[in-house]
Amino acid sequence: MGVAALGIATLTPTFPLAAAIHALTAGAIGTMILAVMTRVSRGHTGRALTADRATAVMYLLVVLAATARIAAALLGRAEEDLLIVAALLWIGAFGLFVLRDAPFLVRPRRNRY
Repeated sequence: MGVAALGIATLTPTFPLAAAIHALTAGAIGTMILAVMTRVSRGHTGRALTADRATAVMYLLVVLAATARIAAALLGRAEEDLLIVAALLWIGAFGLFVLRDAPFLVRPRRNRY
């Protein structure tokens, strides 16, 4: 979606380039970073490679943060409120990762077998 938005922004002067860039950075890259962090923290500590509810909430929060950031770029007005919402959602997603996965990372590796 971010690449499609980037194409639209280059073809249509009314579509803000900032919205496309944030779709790529906050949306795609942010979600991928969180996915790698959760996968690696579980795999390297011997935990099951499954997403529990807390992990699903992390992903939902980062997607909502990206959506709010894109909406702020698209709307232009009321942008400051949407930026605050996006920042709080982003902090919530990565803060939940720290609360959920930090205990795995400071304890000895668990044997899966």
